[in-house]
Amino acid sequence: MKFRARFGNAAQLSRLVQTLGRIGDSCVVHLTADSIAFAIVGDVGDGVQVWADMSRAALFVEHRIESKNENQISFTSAVANLHRALRSTCGDGNAQSVVKLTKKSGIPTFTFEIQQPQSQLKITHDVPIRLIHDAEELTRYYEPPLPDDALASAASVVLPATELRGLRNTVDRMRSFSAHVVLSATNGPDENTLRLQVHKENLMSITTTYSKLGAVAQVSAGARHSADAKVETKKLSKVLHALLSSDVRLASVICCVVPEKTVALKCFLAEGDSQSSIVFYLPVQYLAPD
Repeated sequence: MKFRARFGNAAQLSRLVQTLGRIGDSCVVHLTADSIAFAIVGDVGDGVQVWADMSRAALFVEHRIESKNENQISFTSAVANLHRALRSTCGDGNAQSVVKLTKKSGIPTFTFEIQQPQSQLKITHDVPIRLIHDAEELTRYYEPPLPDDALASAASVVLPATELRGLRNTVDRMRSFSAHVVLSATNGPDENTLRLQVHKENLMSITTTYSKLGAVAQVSAGARHSADAKVETKKLSKVLHALLSSDVRLASVICCVVPEKTVALKCFLAEGDSQSSIVFYLPVQYLAPD
């Protein structure tokens, strides 16, 4: 089992890992020939699951991996340790930075080596990891599947990344009124909207609607489809704060409302390969019919 790569762009990865650290303390890392992926499962992330995927080409200028497990290496790590090492890697844009799989005193480590330019000084960060070999355990650390019947009832809208700060402020204000917020996504032939609504003790309600949003798929003329789900306001706020406080650079965000299953926020990264993304899966509460 071998892995060695030289960074071309570690800054976006550092910001992404910082975002993960605001959701959970530990994560699972999947290394493959084409990408590096991160997973935070629900019990670690306070019920919020995260799946982040960055392409190899967006990160590394050199890359080598060898593994008998379909050329994949998976391990668990403390997010803070990974972020500390990555932050050092980004400290000097002219430094040569390499990351590799090693073993120190019999303990598997993810080792970062930073060679300062025009100097013999080399900085090394050894991040202790736990390699995952058990196939059954690995199944818990992938992007959660959504059945076709659930997706058939879902509705998705596209939010510009510039709207996230306003959305966070709106959710924070709503949090002072209610522990839960109902998200409603509507797809129509003329307009796509996202509505957030909170109720306080059956005495009052507050509603905010985002209109003129983009759509993931075209809706046929005359058709209109909506999907509703109730999530904990503090968890939605936590996700939005994680995205904005780490300054990860985003191109756009898809909000997918899957009734009785999840609310998924898929955030596409602005740098590197356009398919690099981070997805947050929020657990939903029972939503009583009107």
